[in-house]
Amino acid sequence: MSLDQLSETQICGFSLDKDTIDFLKNKNIDIFNGSLGQITNLEYGMYNNTVQCLPNLKYPSNFHEYEIAILDLINTETVAYNFSDHQRKVIDSTSDLHIVCHYPQNIFDPRAFSLMMLATKLKNNLNNGFLIICFCGEPKNITYHFNNLPKVQHDLYSFIDDIPEIKSQTGRRVQISTSDKVMHRFLSKYNDTITYHATFKSPKIYVEDQYILDPAYVPLVHTTKGELVSYYHIQGDSGVFIFPDIENKGAFLEEFITQIAPTYLPNLFPGIVKNNWLNESRYSLPNQERLLKERKLLKEKFEKALDDKDHEILNNQSKYTFLQDLITGTDDKLVHALVVFLKWLGFSNVTDADTIEGRKLKEEDVLIENENGIIIIETKGIGGTSKDDECSQIGKIKARRQLQRKKFDVMAHYIVNHQRHLPAGKRQNPPFTSNQISDAEYDARGLITTWQLFNLYFAIEDGIISKEEARLEFEKTGYIDFIPDSWIQLNKPKEYYKENTIGIIELQGNTTVKKGDYIVTLKNEKFYQHKIISIQLDGLDVEEATYGEIGLKLSGSLPKSVDIYLKSKQYANNILE
Repeated sequence: MSLDQLSETQICGFSLDKDTIDFLKNKNIDIFNGSLGQITNLEYGMYNNTVQCLPNLKYPSNFHEYEIAILDLINTETVAYNFSDHQRKVIDSTSDLHIVCHYPQNIFDPRAFSLMMLATKLKNNLNNGFLIICFCGEPKNITYHFNNLPKVQHDLYSFIDDIPEIKSQTGRRVQISTSDKVMHRFLSKYNDTITYHATFKSPKIYVEDQYILDPAYVPLVHTTKGELVSYYHIQGDSGVFIFPDIENKGAFLEEFITQIAPTYLPNLFPGIVKNNWLNESRYSLPNQERLLKERKLLKEKFEKALDDKDHEILNNQSKYTFLQDLITGTDDKLVHALVVFLKWLGFSNVTDADTIEGRKLKEEDVLIENENGIIIIETKGIGGTSKDDECSQIGKIKARRQLQRKKFDVMAHYIVNHQRHLPAGKRQNPPFTSNQISDAEYDARGLITTWQLFNLYFAIEDGIISKEEARLEFEKTGYIDFIPDSWIQLNKPKEYYKENTIGIIELQGNTTVKKGDYIVTLKNEKFYQHKIISIQLDGLDVEEATYGEIGLKLSGSLPKSVDIYLKSKQYANNILE
């Protein structure tokens, strides 16, 4: 649908932010910049413990002729109280009705009252073909006092009939419903920008002696726990689309209004339907029927392929969700993710300790039994970094286990998902102090982060480390870096050339570097591996070198200022086998 075709459709926005209005107007979408009134800070206006306010609802005088209303109930930007903004310029009756705010109230929110005033007009428009787009903010029930009337209460979401039961709830983890394929593909593009401030109770109807979900309310977005966040409800030529908060509302609205909404409510967009009679077969152009059939077949094939891929994506997410839970989770979710990871790593007897009968408080979260004894693990998901007692608690449990077993065959590790509210790549790594690390070494216990395990998974899948080598690391103590003992640390390159694909290194000791070996680096807990393509010594190409300053040409670019390790070709082949 072109913007020219949209010109016959009239749109009124209510309390949209300036950036959204400007974006739409720059896209030549004509929109009336209306308002539900601004949330007002009364701190400097309450001179005598009271202040008079007006809702300042703003909409076009011919609102009954409009086809679309966009309500932004998320925009809670406040303005300072200005006496002149709350005085009527014209008073055509003997009373001057105002809302009166009393100390200690310091915020005046007119939106619920404005929506009550607007409700009749919205309902009338819905009876005649209308579209309401609402971005949902936190639900509120607001009390208003008047200068010569009893106080009243108004709900922010009572402006339309049949709205489902709503509750205040904020979050970002959502799932896009597949119940409507068009909306699923549209909303999936904005999935990472969604924040919800309210959830709804899915409406039900009574059919054949049982309650079922009302099919008139089509779910669009759920929380990860299945609570309804977004939906649409279409009746005849009218519809209500309820959306959560979207970061870039301008781009979202442009696409929805021009590409999506006309599919559901074509009569509101006459610019694209006024010449529909030309689509009848008797007026077809040469080849038109054949081309349209071919297009239909392509569309059906494409949609099936998309559906299959969406299903594949969902299955993949379900299969590997434990990896993301490692770097986001806490409590039971984190323990479960760790158990799944350790089983994938090849430990055969891994147990969630909560499932062991007779379990007591202050014991390990995960128990691994192997031929060398047992490995006990305590894991935590925390907002910051670990305190000394959090790091050392597993040591006390280890001592009890050794007494119980009358053996010293107990390994103990503290595995932490630290700073879990930050993107994992921006966290402090390692998150342990030098004292915490030295104490762990002294007590013969290990310190590990879940971010390390997340990256270890991909290092193993990429053939950099083997599962067997990774399991052996759990026999070590102190801060465990998962660098296998067979790797040899080299001096950092003195110089870099050809976009860091060539490094000049000084060999020391008895180290032999061969063509076909690998250089491995570790940056922000992620392993990178590059094959040695050629070696130069004293300006000549050689197959191997054991001394002096050499040049290494690699299959990829080396990051600067990080430790580098030599992995022999023979070791690499063993991993691949």
